Amino acid sequence: MLNAGGENILIDTGPASRRGLRVGALTARGIERGDIDVVILSHLHWDHCQNTDLFTNARILVHPTELDYAHNPARGNTSAAWYAAEMLAKMKTEPVSDGDLVTEGVSVIATPGHTKGHLAVLLETGDEKTLVADQNAIPYVLPEPVEGPRRAKLRV
Repeated sequence: MLNAGGENILIDTGPASRRGLRVGALTARGIERGDIDVVILSHLHWDHCQNTDLFTNARILVHPTELDYAHNPARGNTSAAWYAAEMLAKMKTEPVSDGDLVTEGVSVIATPGHTKGHLAVLLETGDEKTLVADQNAIPYVLPEPVEGPRRAKLRV
């Protein structure tokens, strides 16, 4: 969760099994679902996008390669969110690509590997840059395994 350029930005929405936890974590911060302005989906695997439908007021940003794949996922791909194309068609979905500006100080970086349309988020505040990178970037950026959550806050 970021607040930048006057917008509340959520990166990934998580799996349905964590739906209550997601809403509870926002509520604990005084944020309601309708307060989320932007959702950036790093990729369209089920465990990253199942709760996207909670954020009906938000712009949903996802790489066009992910959107294309959602319309015709490979047979037997158990990670693909088979319902994603239909869900996203009912929302304010916008394709974003490498270098696109989300809002002041926030842009996306293409990080293909885990999926072909995988995205990371770059937050720039003053002289500091923070890369919010998901699964596929961590093994390539860090010299040793990471314990705990897979998402890491990295200085670039």
